[in-house]
Amino acid sequence: MTDRPDAKELIEIARATLVAELLPFLPPDKRVTGLMVASAMAIAARELSASLSPVPAVRTADIRGGKHDADKPLYEALLADARTRALISNPKDVEAE
Repeated sequence: MTDRPDAKELIEIARATLVAELLPFLPPDKRVTGLMVASAMAIAARELSASLSPVPAVRTADIRGGKHDADKPLYEALLADARTRALISNPKDVEAE
């Protein structure tokens, strides 16, 4: 049995309520703060629905030192992880494939 609404849906409902019913009544000097909260809620909802694949544990110094330059699977895993994280934080800035 799955509880409905789930955490992602609750955040989306709360965000929609904030944007539709509360933001219009905030004083002008609090509007940016309200929009920031709405943006954070959208990021959290996307993060809850994202599936981050595990990335192999490697030392940053080894990557910088070139020890993994020929490691194509590691490169692809890191690239996929970076893309997923970018889609979570700012999907409008990431090109669709």
